Amino acid sequence: MMKKVILAGAALLFMTGASQAVVLFEDNFDSNAPGNAVVPTGWVVPVGSVDIQPFYPGEGNGIDLDGTTNNGGSLQTIQTFDLMAGRLYTLSFDYGKNGAGAEAMTFNIGSYGSGVLHVTGAIANMISTSVTFLVLANELGVTLDFDSFFTADNQGLVLDNVKFEELTPVPIPPAALLLATGLVGMGSLARKRKKL
Repeated sequence: MMKKVILAGAALLFMTGASQAVVLFEDNFDSNAPGNAVVPTGWVVPVGSVDIQPFYPGEGNGIDLDGTTNNGGSLQTIQTFDLMAGRLYTLSFDYGKNGAGAEAMTFNIGSYGSGVLHVTGAIANMISTSVTFLVLANELGVTLDFDSFFTADNQGLVLDNVKFEELTPVPIPPAALLLATGLVGMGSLARKRKKL
């Protein structure tokens, strides 16, 4: 019986010590009017151009990272983020392809988490794929950056549904700590009594 009570207490501690996600930034680009060589709200385009278009039926707008100016674009958040030591962050987004050629993009969270996505093959406007990237970081003034890898063909990877979150541990309520302390104490007493 005592083992069951101790196990129940451990399970309670495990459940109350879980994590929750706090959304720091989110954009699906649907608040922007479609257009070629335009800058979406909340972003800057430091290099080249990007297009905002409804690429996939029913999925709203997306960003073609290789805009119509024959100069692959770079997309960067205006908002900056302070990443704290010991915290876990996630960057998730959907991507697809505009056009039939091989396309690629890089993505970064400040100086952390550089990644490259390549899509090859002859399938134009492929269905978007979801990606989640984890980073444990400590850096101030971080932006989210997406860059076209191949340029000058006016067809790039399509970016959509960008979400940046911080996974924060849920604080353990004082009552749960008190209960766990009491259960551990009862377990110790039960073991001592068995020995006597």
